[in-house]
Amino acid sequence: LIEHATSDLEKISGQKPIVTKARKSVAAFKVREGWPIGCKVTMRRARMYEFL
Repeated sequence: LIEHATSDLEKISGQKPIVTKARKSVAAFKVREGWPIGCKVTMRRARMYEFL
């Protein structure tokens, strides 16, 4: 699931995303510490304005 999200985000943004991991375990969400839970891209300068 995370692999699909990172590949989609890479196609959209044009740069490689960073996978974010859980900082602590949360039983209610069935998430353990260190598990990959998302991805992000930081856009700066010209690339940021180009994206908008």
